[in-house]
Amino acid sequence: MKVAELEGALLDYWVAKAEGFTNTFETFKASPTPYSSSQEFGGIIIEREKITCVWLGYHWTAGFQFEALSNYPWWHMTWMRDGDSQVQAAMRSYVFKRFGEEVEDAPHNAG
Repeated sequence: MKVAELEGALLDYWVAKAEGFTNTFETFKASPTPYSSSQEFGGIIIEREKITCVWLGYHWTAGFQFEALSNYPWWHMTWMRDGDSQVQAAMRSYVFKRFGEEVEDAPHNAG
């Protein structure tokens, strides 16, 4: 599944994996942490990882390495992902940085 399409418990699971969670998706669903829908949980990661969130007028985008390019009046971000909220966009960006463009739909293994 494309990271850009992750949402809800599956996105939260992949954030947990990026944070070091090693159990199965089924185990995670039994007591999920709402990283992608709660500033309380996702905000800690946003601050620690220095993820930049930007409102583009119709959706949020988030990414890393937000910096002005010296020769242009543009800003540059890597590992960018969009979302309906800044936390969702940031958590998609975080998962994308850790695991790449695609992850398993419903992971079954512990590794």
